[in-house]
Amino acid sequence: MKKFVISFVIVLATLVGGSALNAGTTTVQAATKYRTVKVTPKKMRGTWYHYMGKKDGMYKMVIKKHQVSWGFGKLYKLPSLTITKTMQKGKRSMYNFNSKTHPGDTGSYFTMTMKIRGKKRTVIASPQQDPSLKPMVFTHFKTKHQYFAPLSIQKHLAF
Repeated sequence: MKKFVISFVIVLATLVGGSALNAGTTTVQAATKYRTVKVTPKKMRGTWYHYMGKKDGMYKMVIKKHQVSWGFGKLYKLPSLTITKTMQKGKRSMYNFNSKTHPGDTGSYFTMTMKIRGKKRTVIASPQQDPSLKPMVFTHFKTKHQYFAPLSIQKHLAF
């Protein structure tokens, strides 16, 4: 009986100690880091489109090295661009576009590949305000269909 109690205490101490060690490492891994980058990543540059439906039409966003423009028809430019990269180990990096002259940001974006019309394509996506909604997908070509990233991708994003 004494051997059983000693074995039980050793197993219990090992489990509790291992859990404490694992809990410590997950908090270190989950640390979110922010970095200001000087230029927009090459994968994100270009003209991007998202079809908003028959009523609103085509939303257009043009991302250049130091400038972002967006809108329906007339494009609004975001001068004095500041780009913040949000990183987290094991997660996709997010990019936020801000302006020194116009407070507020245009949203968060990340790059991903997605199968559209039978081809793998590089797209950028933007998470919605409501976490239960799928992220909007922007393509390099005009479409008459709304594309959204899978909802499961939200857990792989660095916020």
